[in-house]
Amino acid sequence: MEFFNIDLHLARLISKLDGGESGSPLVYLAAACASHALQNGHICADLSLFPELFPSEGPLTERISDYPPLSPWIETLQKSSVVGTGNDFKPLILENNKLYLHRYWHYEQDLASAILRKCSEQAEIDHERIKTSLTELFPVNDNSMSVDWQRMAAVTSAIKNISIISGGPGTGKTSTVIKILSLLIGQYTQRPCMVALAAPTGKAAARLSQAMQGADFLERISLLKNCIIQTPCTIHRLLGVLPNSPYFMYNADNPLPYDILVVDEASMIDCALMAKLFSALKPHSKIIVLGDKDQLASVEAGAIMGDICDSYAHHKRTPGYCAEVSKIFEHHGMPSDENETGLSDCIVELKRNYRFAENSGIGVVSDAIKKGGADEAWRILSSNSFSDLTLHATPEPDEIPQRLYRSIVDNFTAYLVEKDPVQALILFEEFRVLCALRKGPYGVEAINAVIERLLTAAGLIKPDSPWYAGRPIMILSNDYNFNLFNGDIGIVAPDKVSKELSVFFPGEEKGSVRSFAPGRLPLVETIFAMTVHKAQGSQFNRVLLLPPQTFSPVLSRELLYTGITRAHKSCEIWCNKEVFIKSVERRIRRMSGLRDRLWPIP
Repeated sequence: MEFFNIDLHLARLISKLDGGESGSPLVYLAAACASHALQNGHICADLSLFPELFPSEGPLTERISDYPPLSPWIETLQKSSVVGTGNDFKPLILENNKLYLHRYWHYEQDLASAILRKCSEQAEIDHERIKTSLTELFPVNDNSMSVDWQRMAAVTSAIKNISIISGGPGTGKTSTVIKILSLLIGQYTQRPCMVALAAPTGKAAARLSQAMQGADFLERISLLKNCIIQTPCTIHRLLGVLPNSPYFMYNADNPLPYDILVVDEASMIDCALMAKLFSALKPHSKIIVLGDKDQLASVEAGAIMGDICDSYAHHKRTPGYCAEVSKIFEHHGMPSDENETGLSDCIVELKRNYRFAENSGIGVVSDAIKKGGADEAWRILSSNSFSDLTLHATPEPDEIPQRLYRSIVDNFTAYLVEKDPVQALILFEEFRVLCALRKGPYGVEAINAVIERLLTAAGLIKPDSPWYAGRPIMILSNDYNFNLFNGDIGIVAPDKVSKELSVFFPGEEKGSVRSFAPGRLPLVETIFAMTVHKAQGSQFNRVLLLPPQTFSPVLSRELLYTGITRAHKSCEIWCNKEVFIKSVERRIRRMSGLRDRLWPIP
């Protein structure tokens, strides 16, 4: 393992605070490990796992050559003046074998406390009113003796002040939450109900906004006079960004005014942002968290959705919850366990897929990957027996242009010849090349360059300047002045009036666009190809998934699952067996203490 410069700078600073130039090498190393863990998406450095997750390759620093035995390492840290417990104001916090930077210990502790506090809040409900609404919104299938999980999600959201609804693409999370809002808003008869909807990125918020424009929902809400629904927005905008500050306008001392908050794409939210969001909830408000616990974790620190749902563990409900549900509808003997915690009552996983048919290769293979069945997934994939999922061998780097040409020209021509920016944006979202890496011959930077050359050779683009007609770009940082957010996608095209090149983005109203002069935009990148991480929260009709030729630590079960399930109609995968098998067998492991705080061992 090679530390980053920021890790070593922090380690030197903390070591000096500990004892000047003669500070302990073990403290120096621990500080570097805590920083390095954070840079790699972990909330803390579990020192017992560090040799396993970050194997040493040569000297770690200029002062220590290898990881020390755990016991003397922990003993040294416990005696250090710069290492404390949660009650101490010290730069490093040690809890069991987990070492945190002070701020992230508090983020994790605050988030866990807020979630458990929400679990314990008693929601006041009108059972008869809920029964009536439930029958209308979620009609019972008398022929089914299995649990209707969409119905269960609605009841859970009514009974509990926190509900976590997990499910893969096509399981109806958004349509379910729209019905849930109708049910919950109907409970407010004495005063208006304030509702907010938020997502981690501008694109995810826009997709949520589009879903809320459904005729059925608007018609139903129009009958409910006592509600005020805010337009879906990013979490940052919801909380109120304070310039040049890690804090927000809304917080524990100035809570959000909403009675119900819906948060979509929760798997993309990091620990710090989720902690700040939960701290800003007013007492006895409801929060509904939507996401896919099996997707990739957030780019920043934490795997919050997986930790909250206790991924790969099986939980029942508490007897009290089952009794409460029975007052509303028959749940066909849902299993209970008196040893379960209240959090288990708040989690519902939607399992039925409405997007992929039973004979869908995308559905079958992604399910096998999610369950860790590497050999079974490869057997199904390599059979090429599904029309919507095809496998090809990974090409050699010098073969990539030739292999890509036909697919690129066929899939990108339609948007490039389209003159109307609205239609061009829609057509561009039909297809995407997804890569696992940024660098190297199979990374997005190289693949984007190859695609540009292929489209130039086909006469579809003329990249004679950085801003050429047809260039698709992604925003890489938030700009609240222009209402542009990290992940927003636009296309360069001539303005119909001025004829000057502008960058067009989807507008807030369906069928509208917003345009900006290129020079006014924040940092952007070309996006013919994008990483699977950046594709989270997106759906394309057709996907070409291109992992590298040899295994990389970036590859994992979650990455393949996320990449394949970005495809709605068809997915083409270029991959060899060894890389595929190793990827499915490797689960993302994020070091944190959140799961232990939420799911203590009895």
